[in-house]
Amino acid sequence: MKAHIVQAIERLKRSWHQEDEEAAVVQACHEGGHRWRDRDLNPITTIKMFLLQILYGNVSCDFVTDLAGKKVSGSSYCERGSACHWRLTRRC
Repeated sequence: MKAHIVQAIERLKRSWHQEDEEAAVVQACHEGGHRWRDRDLNPITTIKMFLLQILYGNVSCDFVTDLAGKKVSGSSYCERGSACHWRLTRRC
């Protein structure tokens, strides 16, 4: 059982950008009255980065931006994430 969990986590780490259903994130945003502009840290990207952060053991915001290959600061991700993680993860 433990080996299967480890394999699943490793698979998610490799394909983190494909695991979320974007339509579910967008729908949750709309239902929650969340508005955004299409930028580097839109809700879809932010939720995917949050998943990546969890998969790597709750790493720092600076490290997760490097993992995701995004050219944004860790503080920008952290600020953006705190604004939407809780609302969106409850709805998704």
